[in-house]
Amino acid sequence: LTRWEPFPDTVSSLQELSKRFRLGIISNVDDDLFAVTRTKLNALFDVVVTAQQVKSYKPSSRNFEEMLGEIPNGDNGQIKAQVIDQQGHKVGGEVLCQVW
Repeated sequence: LTRWEPFPDTVSSLQELSKRFRLGIISNVDDDLFAVTRTKLNALFDVVVTAQQVKSYKPSSRNFEEMLGEIPNGDNGQIKAQVIDQQGHKVGGEVLCQVW
């Protein structure tokens, strides 16, 4: 995994998104592996949830609940930004949240 490179459009897309949104990521790896990946992504993530931190893998609801608990809320209580992948967003038949 440490030798994997991001897809060609990933870095530029994350940089563009970070101009308008706070970014978060749920990763199915441990903290050390994601640390290597994070440097390749060249983007600031406000929230990072790894499988190691939560002690479970996507699509477990625990990973998504942890992410939702870490996202800062505004004064009106609404979630300002969230990033959830296409493969893991459906947990136990229930869609927790979805942003496209």
